[in-house]
Amino acid sequence: MSVVALFILPFVIASWFYKQTVKTEVWGTSNKGLLVRPVRALSDFTLFDQTGEQYNAKRFLGHWTLVFISPEYCDEPCKKNIYHMRQIWISLGKDANRLQRLLVFTTIEQKQQLMDFLKAYPQTLLVVDENEQLVGQIETARSSDEPAIMLIDPLGYIMMSFPQAMDPQDILKDLRKLLKISQIG
Repeated sequence: MSVVALFILPFVIASWFYKQTVKTEVWGTSNKGLLVRPVRALSDFTLFDQTGEQYNAKRFLGHWTLVFISPEYCDEPCKKNIYHMRQIWISLGKDANRLQRLLVFTTIEQKQQLMDFLKAYPQTLLVVDENEQLVGQIETARSSDEPAIMLIDPLGYIMMSFPQAMDPQDILKDLRKLLKISQIG
């Protein structure tokens, strides 16, 4: 009898673990950010960055991208997100060149109100999306209406969301894991 149990018990235990994983769907994950389910591929759009250079979906290819959409009025939490994006980028050290940061405004006025503040963030890409070509795609991928830093992978998929109140150290941990295991970007 014990010989039979020795062979059957591993299958029973494995089956139980499998059923627990299917029920909860997050059992055993280590990510801190919220995964976008299903991941969404960016459709093409045309915007212009602060230098007048055209910015479209192809500019996402080959780089991990942190995207933050500025609210109508960029208050202290908004400015904190911009600051955190830069600090995360700096903290990546040698992997910083694999990550780009994009700040999206929906009006030119929003951008102009922040220009003095943004002088401290020269390597952040700035675009104005008045027709909400990109903003609309990102907002449908967010899990809530709360502002969030979104992560786009090097293949152009919106894949992760980091709520505004999230600790930047948690975002950094997720990015380090992704960059470590990723062979692209």
